[in-house]
Parts: sequence; structure tokens; C-alpha cells
Amino acid sequence: MGQLARPVASVAAELGVCWWTVMDAVDLHGTPLADDPDRVGTVRALGIDETSFLSANRDHATLYATGLVDLTRRILIDMVEGNSATDLRRWCARQDPAWLRDIRIVATDLAESYRAGTSPHLDHVTRVADPFHWSAWPTAASIRSAGGSRTRRSLIAAGKTILSIGSASGCSQGPSDSTSEATTACCGTAGGRSP
Repeated sequence: MGQLARPVASVAAELGVCWWTVMDAVDLHGTPLADDPDRVGTVRALGIDETSFLSANRDHATLYATGLVDLTRRILIDMVEGNSATDLRRWCARQDPAWLRDIRIVATDLAESYRAGTSPHLDHVTRVADPFHWSAWPTAASIRSAGGSRTRRSLIAAGKTILSIGSASGCSQGPSDSTSEATTACCGTAGGRSP
């Protein structure tokens, strides 16, 4: 918690109080800060990706959370429970339309749910495949294509523009006028990763 990102339990132990006492204070003072619309400011490059939040067990399937990141400043903007198109669309619908219009680039994996979830709110953006998923994509696309589901052409058609902005050795440019801006936003410099 706080600027030092300390665990709540650590702060509670230091203060000699229970975990809930500290968490109640975090909630009371932190919620207005997190909800302040000026906290984030203008975002030009938005990163969207999910992470497994809770592993599957006999009572439920794996639960996911979707993180939304300002790629320019490298800060977490928000977390959304779930990873479906509906979850992401609901988050977009709650945002100020003027704030959404300032976004120029959205970097995601190649999942259809993210393209569908950002529509119609972010239809104006350049869509960028994040480096991890782009480098893994050719193998997965070949496997899917052999099984008869998705082909390379349908995956590319699913987004407005898909760029390769990174690889294990650094950034590589893709076919778009926005490549330099996308590479800078996602990798730090127009020529490659920032040091």
C-alpha cells in the first residue's frame, strides 16, 4: 500500500493493529484518490491484458482480471473483474467519452474478446498486438488453421490494424503510418526498447 507498495499486513504489524483496521483506512482515504478522474490524465496508448486471478478448483473455473495500463507512463489505470468482451465494454462505457477519444493506440493480445470489448468506444484507435502475443501468434495461428477454425487473414481482418511492435530481440515495425508512434508508445523509443 502507499508509495512504497507495502503489504497491508506489514503496515498493520508495524502499527500494532489488525489487518482490517489498516484496510478500512486504505478504503476510506484511498477510494476518493483512485476514483479521482484527474488521477490518470490523458492516455494516448492503452494496454489491455488479463491475468489469472484465482486458479480453478472444484467450485469454480479459473477467475480472471483484466488490467488497463497507460503504456506511455507505464502505470496501471484500472483493473476489471473478468476478461470477457462484456466486462471490457462495461468499463469503456463508464469512461468519459472525451478521455476515450484521446486514446490513439490500444495494445492487446489477439483475442476477439478485446476487439469486441473496446467497440464501439475505441473503434477509432490503431490496434497493436503486444510483443509477447505477436511472437507466439504464428505457431498458434498455424495450429488453429490446421484445425479449421481461425486463419491468419481472419485474425488480421478482426482488428483495424495489427502491428508487430516487439520481439525477443527488440521492436520491429509493422505495416502502418502509426508504426513510429506505436513503437514509441509501447517500447519507449522509435528505434527499439528504452534502456
